[in-house]
Amino acid sequence: MAQELKPRKIDDLLKVARHYTLSTNYLHMLDYCSRMRHLSPYNAVLAWFQNPNASLLLTAQDWHSQGCVVKESARAVVIFMPFCPGELLFDQTCVEILNPPLLGDTQDYFEHIRSQFLPSLYADIPTLWNNLRTNINIDGISMDLYYDNQPEYNVIHPVDKDSNNKVSIAIQGSSKPIVSPAFYYLQLGNPEWVGENETSNQADTRILTLIHQLSRIYLHHLPAPDGKEWAQRRLSQEAARFESMTVLKLVSDHFGISNQSDYFSTYTVSNTYIPKSVSIDTIISAAGRIIQMASNRRLPFQNGLLYRLSKDFQSKVTRIKNKKRRAAAAAATLQDYPIIPGFD
Repeated sequence: MAQELKPRKIDDLLKVARHYTLSTNYLHMLDYCSRMRHLSPYNAVLAWFQNPNASLLLTAQDWHSQGCVVKESARAVVIFMPFCPGELLFDQTCVEILNPPLLGDTQDYFEHIRSQFLPSLYADIPTLWNNLRTNINIDGISMDLYYDNQPEYNVIHPVDKDSNNKVSIAIQGSSKPIVSPAFYYLQLGNPEWVGENETSNQADTRILTLIHQLSRIYLHHLPAPDGKEWAQRRLSQEAARFESMTVLKLVSDHFGISNQSDYFSTYTVSNTYIPKSVSIDTIISAAGRIIQMASNRRLPFQNGLLYRLSKDFQSKVTRIKNKKRRAAAAAATLQDYPIIPGFD
């Protein structure tokens, strides 16, 4: 989330090579990220800069596990990995099949390998929805759903400490969740939605609406919560919509969620370049955060904004931890010095 505190390496690359900001090339980059769903958005963009024509990028070890060997003349793509200098990936054009299939085309064989490593294209929408609803709490985002005509919905309001909007975080070792004031309040709704458990196209529309609204927070289009972890990015309406629609496309394509929007097809027809103030780094950081939240049933609360920025929430967590330590110490003492029946 502290995107403003680190150098924007991807943005620097775009400034050096301006032709990458052609709207048609930008759309190609987004489609490339969709094909490389097994990579994080940041690594997919980084790979695109190095080999924009790659079909499937895997490590030499992964290729070997599928009966392929990397050619001596192969050129690697470098991506970043946690706690290591980097990882080398190779495209399918850089490998040879040790035992070609007797039946079928070589391309069919590569498609089989692709299916082994890429996430399923058809996600479980209810699970993704429940994951998002649970994990937005750790970032201090409170949400209400509306299924009828409301004067205002699909909007996010930054809230102050005295607001009635609360979030509830379950902490291990606590008998009940910790309730804390929210940073943002999201009113999500549509008069065409009939209920939260709807499994038709309305479920896709609902989760896409939620992703689109969350992107505004993680793109820093809204004022920062108390703690000022980032500065609000004041963009033109066109640039702000362009960024949020990019995040929506990256996340929906990653999970295979049906998205009927033709925003980018229309944009490329009438615009040669993407808006100048667009930050690719911030976009892929926001998309990566939402993908992480939707993929995990419950993220650690220490990863959220609430724990980093709310002193009140931190103090409540500290009290629970201290209580657990005292209980553990008492149990250890009882084990070392057991009470003998008949003696006080």
